[in-house]
Amino acid sequence: MHAFWILGDQLSPTHPALKLAKSDDIFLLLESSHRAGKLRYHQHKLVLLYSAMRHYAEELRQQGFRVHYHALEDGPQDYLKSLQAFVQEFQPESITVMQPNEWAMQEALPALSKKIKTPIQLLPSNQFLVSRDDFQRWASGKKSLLMASHYQTQRRRLNILIDEQGEPEGGQWSYDSENREGAKSFARQSPSRPPAAPAPTRRHHTQRDQDRQKTFPRTSRSGRNFLAAGDTPGVARLVGTFHHP
Repeated sequence: MHAFWILGDQLSPTHPALKLAKSDDIFLLLESSHRAGKLRYHQHKLVLLYSAMRHYAEELRQQGFRVHYHALEDGPQDYLKSLQAFVQEFQPESITVMQPNEWAMQEALPALSKKIKTPIQLLPSNQFLVSRDDFQRWASGKKSLLMASHYQTQRRRLNILIDEQGEPEGGQWSYDSENREGAKSFARQSPSRPPAAPAPTRRHHTQRDQDRQKTFPRTSRSGRNFLAAGDTPGVARLVGTFHHP
């Protein structure tokens, strides 16, 4: 049996592990008070994170996957203690995780693997248009790395607003200089406002907010007036808000 560890910022319906998991494999999601307590996060961010993780776990179960979920109320633990308990209970042959988005987390994985005496394998991330290997090949040998140069390379590679001669549609690569007006100047143009965002699903929001206040008293302000969605259908509705005539 193999385990797939889903990190809190990788709650994607296209996560590559979903195509790799077999019927006897198990998905692992960890709420870590130690991890979230390192910085003074905004209370809404913590509510969103834990609510989204809970919703994602539910969606995995609805798809027929096995899921092990460590919640805050299960005990204030760090990743190491949670992983040790998980390995002791389920004894997976390996734990697979998608490449972390945070460098510190990426660097911590070999030590975690050694301490829990279980191989931790990496899957390439699909959260970016450019893989790490592709970026390293592009950056190799360059004395300086300019965002504009990388941007133009990817526009051509992905054929985004590129004409038949390989040049940008409209004749310019960037309109940054025209997008730097102040708020007052922008307001004078009387821009139209998008429609109000639909109310998010709150099935886990209230409980997550209560858990957050108990575990992280420094962020004691309420998570009310919360506008973000914590489930996949809710996210789709919010994204749809920005696609209007």
